[in-house]
Amino acid sequence: MKKYARGTVTVFGLVIALGVNAYSAPAPIEAFAKQEQFRSPRVSPDGRYIVFISSVDDQRVALTIDLQNPGKPTAVVSTKPGAHLDLTWCDWANNTRVLCGFTGTNIVQGAQIRGGRIVFRVTQLVAVDADGKDSQVLMNNERFFSSASRDGVLDWTYDDPKTVLVQAIERTTTTGTLLGVAESTPAVFKLDIYSGAVTRLVDAEMHMRTFHTDGNGDVRLASGFYDTKFLYKARLLGETKWRTLAKVESFTESDELIPLQVVPKTNKAYAIGNSKGRHALWEIDLEDQATPRLIFEHPVVDIDDIDFEPVTGKLVGYQYDTDRPFYQYEDGRLAAVMRGINKALPDTFNRAVSYSHDLNVVVIRATSDINAGTYYAFNVATRKIIELGKAYPALNPKELSSMRSIEYKAQDGTSIPAYLTAPLGARAENLPLIVMPHGGPIARDTWGFSFLRQFLASRGYAVLQMNFRGSSGYGEDWFYSAHQDWGGLTYSDIADGTRWAVAQGIADPKRVCILGWSFGGYAALVGATRNKDLYQCSVSIAGLSDLSELYALQANYQNKLIARRQLGDNKQKLKDDSPANHAADVAMPVLLIHGTRDAQAPFDQSEKMARNLKIAKKQVTFVELKDADHSLWRPEERATMLREVEAFLKLHLGSGNAT
Repeated sequence: MKKYARGTVTVFGLVIALGVNAYSAPAPIEAFAKQEQFRSPRVSPDGRYIVFISSVDDQRVALTIDLQNPGKPTAVVSTKPGAHLDLTWCDWANNTRVLCGFTGTNIVQGAQIRGGRIVFRVTQLVAVDADGKDSQVLMNNERFFSSASRDGVLDWTYDDPKTVLVQAIERTTTTGTLLGVAESTPAVFKLDIYSGAVTRLVDAEMHMRTFHTDGNGDVRLASGFYDTKFLYKARLLGETKWRTLAKVESFTESDELIPLQVVPKTNKAYAIGNSKGRHALWEIDLEDQATPRLIFEHPVVDIDDIDFEPVTGKLVGYQYDTDRPFYQYEDGRLAAVMRGINKALPDTFNRAVSYSHDLNVVVIRATSDINAGTYYAFNVATRKIIELGKAYPALNPKELSSMRSIEYKAQDGTSIPAYLTAPLGARAENLPLIVMPHGGPIARDTWGFSFLRQFLASRGYAVLQMNFRGSSGYGEDWFYSAHQDWGGLTYSDIADGTRWAVAQGIADPKRVCILGWSFGGYAALVGATRNKDLYQCSVSIAGLSDLSELYALQANYQNKLIARRQLGDNKQKLKDDSPANHAADVAMPVLLIHGTRDAQAPFDQSEKMARNLKIAKKQVTFVELKDADHSLWRPEERATMLREVEAFLKLHLGSGNAT
């Protein structure tokens, strides 16, 4: 049993107690499988209340904290046992009224559906007071289909505290089925947050799927797609007519600037667009785009995650990730606050994630590769700071394993950025290795906490993660060099990383497994069919196995032409790059884990792979998680997954090098 003393940290001259308890090593499966106990905090406009999401058993719950009268948080809304709805976010519509979004899945089956069965997204929008009273369902799929993030909430209209603006597809007798609604476009409505009454403000615009306001209730931007093009439109100040800003062919390099946010009461807007092959931040004139102004560019990586103040529309800042995440604040007051926080907490990536309208109360999230999140509330006027909670209080950062940024050479000499995590206390020599490619593939791994990576390291396995070509974040050349080539250059970069780890003496060549989730699961199955020389086993979690079938499935969706462009239309290549077609070539044990209500990677992709492996008389274990979605967010589902992975790896790689 390891024990640690309680510690302190000084922030703005104040001493904060940091409670550190005694933990056994390694932590039990349940500690990794449990949902975050504190996440997504949002402070009310006046700075008095904070709402955050926690979990109790298999239920997520939203709670509020009164900063003027701190005490036990008040539970205001939660998921219902057995319901296929997940509480995903909460925010303040005014100083005392909270809106919370629930997202879940439904299943449609029938002869008119390609493949006979699809899982689709459903939502519910709930309002409740800060004290938990007057809870009411405002919108659900019985009348509306939300069609944007945050369940369609576009603008919080703080000057009218009884309403918000939402975009939704209104369900009618002519568009009352899933497939009928899929061919519709949303309109914008004013929603009464107490009665649920709606008033149409802006009619649907042909091909537009998402609207944006200026933060002051004026709908100014719209985006959508038609055929294989993305479309962007704007309305000038005082006008109701839409003008086209850009038409961008999907999955092609483009110099078009994509508007993100209008500066209120102007025809200026912030936009994202290409600069020297990287995504950069610009300011454009919606009326005359001839002379855009470059605000920020990075020479190596793309800019990401750009924030604006909710009322003024002012640029707050933006993030970019090299080997570590960085955040640049454009707001001078927030920048000063965060300089003090960063000085006091030098070992974490600290970011202001919510703030009152006067910027006096700031909620800060401190994260690292061994800390999923510690949250603080800082009062700028009083210079007082309090710790609000931890995401994973049952995991001791001192007993978790650090990520190390590395690079390795691919076969063609290209340097591939990657991360290596060795078990705590172990030298990176002759270790059992888990090669863990990320999902997407239009995504990237970053320096930060991962419950799955930490679980594997706690069981004595080193973990190698790579940002192979085809990943996002490294500019257009990096992405397009492996476009439509999942089983080609993308997979080649993954295999080269494995060879590098063996050649460097980091990995024991007789104890290497490839494991992935979603696209990473697909890569793990490709490894099983091609590289018995590299891997002793393969684990696919919610993975894909048949690209031809995935291509055909897109016929059910409105953006089918764009989705198919990502895969490519070379039918022979899709067939060749589909692991399900090469089950007979598998020469290692395979573990498949998949939820039956997965709306991103269809369950039947793993079902087909398992069937083909059994026909070929290969060693396969198929774990079917009933009613689980793509993320396996319920603790019971994650615990089952982790138990199966642990037993599988122990059987085929040994027990690892856990201390």
